Amino acid sequence: MSASDATHPPPPPLDGPWPKPPSCPGSPLCDPNGEEMQRRGPDTCDYTFHTTAGSVTFRAWRALSPHGADRLHNLARLGYYDGSPLYRVLPGFVAQFGVATEPSVSAVYDWRNDVPGAIIPDEAPTLRESNGGGGGGDGD
Repeated sequence: MSASDATHPPPPPLDGPWPKPPSCPGSPLCDPNGEEMQRRGPDTCDYTFHTTAGSVTFRAWRALSPHGADRLHNLARLGYYDGSPLYRVLPGFVAQFGVATEPSVSAVYDWRNDVPGAIIPDEAPTLRESNGGGGGGDGD
């Protein structure tokens, strides 16, 4: 095992193959306004995404973005990200993902299809963003 392999352990073993991504119709993901997609997420939650190159964990704070945190929680909980690839990786900077593997599900959340409830509303900036202390767009 090389040094880089040690920093990227394999994903945990599964009892069988990787989960099959959900599809529409038949999944609560197909109805963004449905009860399952409207559940409130936890105030703080850690999410771990397992990839073939290792796992990455990040934390979401609902107080910073209630709509975004709720949406992330419901998408993850219902399997939206199962099997989704990382499609843009800039080493040392960012790994971008978020398009569902199953085309029938990703079409629901594509803004061009104008599915009611699929695009979450903008949220008021946090105090830090509103006073010029960060949040992008101002040279930070």
